[in-house]
Amino acid sequence: MRGGQMPNNGARTPGSRPAGRNAPGDRARPRAMPWPSLAAGAKAMKERIVARIRRDKDGTWLVTFPDIKGAHTYGRSLNQLRRRIPDLLRLWDRDPVHVDLVEVLELPNNLRQAISVATKQRLELEQRSQAVQRDMAGTIRRLQSQLKLGVRDSGELLGISPQYAHKLRHRKDESRSAKVRKATSTRLPR
Repeated sequence: MRGGQMPNNGARTPGSRPAGRNAPGDRARPRAMPWPSLAAGAKAMKERIVARIRRDKDGTWLVTFPDIKGAHTYGRSLNQLRRRIPDLLRLWDRDPVHVDLVEVLELPNNLRQAISVATKQRLELEQRSQAVQRDMAGTIRRLQSQLKLGVRDSGELLGISPQYAHKLRHRKDESRSAKVRKATSTRLPR
């Protein structure tokens, strides 16, 4: 004991209530369950809500919710409309964190197909572009190791800027050094 204090031995302090007689801390509250445990189970408790998005006659975007009668909002752009959806859900007593929103964009079939084709082509182009960059990086490495060329000459032969040639040349080395950094960061300190 510090400072000459006497042990309490279970005796209550003056002015406190006994633990068994409906202490204020024991009373049921509206949220008797602690918030972190509620948040941990939030993934399983998500409510699925369908949002139907369409273009209005005056050019604005309109979202309606078939599951929530009367709930709707407008936006001049899709971005603005999507920013307004959480506020609307809160007005209708839905927590946006606990809602799994399914957007259904109502467009004519020919435009929906055109968007699908364009998206698929864009993804294919990105994959092809990454493959071309890998091939160019390998070519730059071979030019520099076999012919002892510099970045400027390698870029000139490939028809790219020296800066881009340098970036491609060191692209793989950066990922290797990141792996090395990750491996060394898992070691225990001495």
